[in-house]
Amino acid sequence: MKNEDIDFLRKKLDSLYLPMLLFTAILVLICGVYYKYSEVDFIKNAVKTSANIIDIAENNCPIVSFEVNGINYLVRAKSSINKINVGEIIEIEYHKNKPKMIEVNRDNPFFRYSIWMIILGIIGTIVISVLIFNKPFTFLHNR
Repeated sequence: MKNEDIDFLRKKLDSLYLPMLLFTAILVLICGVYYKYSEVDFIKNAVKTSANIIDIAENNCPIVSFEVNGINYLVRAKSSINKINVGEIIEIEYHKNKPKMIEVNRDNPFFRYSIWMIILGIIGTIVISVLIFNKPFTFLHNR
């Protein structure tokens, strides 16, 4: 590539980095809202039951077997448990409409960090929007 081509690409990328950051901030905000909604929905529809640990996957995440309405489910938990053994019976919660959605100790990292994703998304969206539109808080000066 010629130097002019590289300079042209650099200028194009320089003009796109703030919109790309804004898109990323909005995406983080949307994901945070989705995970928080999923958490609230899960809590409202959670049913407790006992499950048998069939296997232990990487990061100590148990693979459990449990029965709902005569149907046996085999599901991998999203969170880990310390000091567990295959064959143990543990308490789990499952979504009454989606039995394959389970929680062990309600320790889903997506649920745990969803509020921080929302806060970061809001702050990022506001700050980057101010930088893009370069009109910080003009509504305050119109009074």
